[in-house]
Amino acid sequence: MKLIILLAFCGATSATLFPSDQIAAIVNYHNSFRSQLAKGTYKAKDGTVFAAATNMQTMQWNTTLGTSASNYAAKCIFLTHSGTPGVGENLYVTSSSVVTGLGAAASKAWADEFYNYGPQGYTFSSKTGHATQMAWATTKTVGCGYALCKNGPSGFTSYTNVVCQYYRQGNYIGQKAYAQGTTCTKCPSGSPCQTSTAISGLCGTA
Repeated sequence: MKLIILLAFCGATSATLFPSDQIAAIVNYHNSFRSQLAKGTYKAKDGTVFAAATNMQTMQWNTTLGTSASNYAAKCIFLTHSGTPGVGENLYVTSSSVVTGLGAAASKAWADEFYNYGPQGYTFSSKTGHATQMAWATTKTVGCGYALCKNGPSGFTSYTNVVCQYYRQGNYIGQKAYAQGTTCTKCPSGSPCQTSTAISGLCGTA
């Protein structure tokens, strides 16, 4: 049975960068999620409609963060944050060794915290901390990596370790992930409101 945990045991391996198709899938998943939030169309499973965002920026891939995340993933430290200064970070592990679709699966698991638990005040919480980092309006770039690891805890003798790092960092305690109000009304200067379907309602270019 495949087990999945979001967030030490060591079994270090070599760093692995995501291929280009998975990079695109990760960025697209983040931007689709952010677009729904920005437009006020995202709903939790209990029917709660999330507030629209005035300042949700478009997410882009950051190669430097991708390398940093890959190097940390390869250390195979089970569900322990790296503490890298100045960046946000989401962690995901699965007992499956299937790499195809891994980046999107991790992104979905994090975003689904909002679906399962609602907005939780739109601030960081233990239930929705991965989702709030994905939704942090001023976070503009993401980079991720993964590693196939061994010697994990019970149920994870072998596992796949995924790390995504974000800049700017989000999840500041007590702060909301985004400003609420009419979509795109507080886009930063030089970051026009997007109208294309995939990223509509976001500020800046993809």
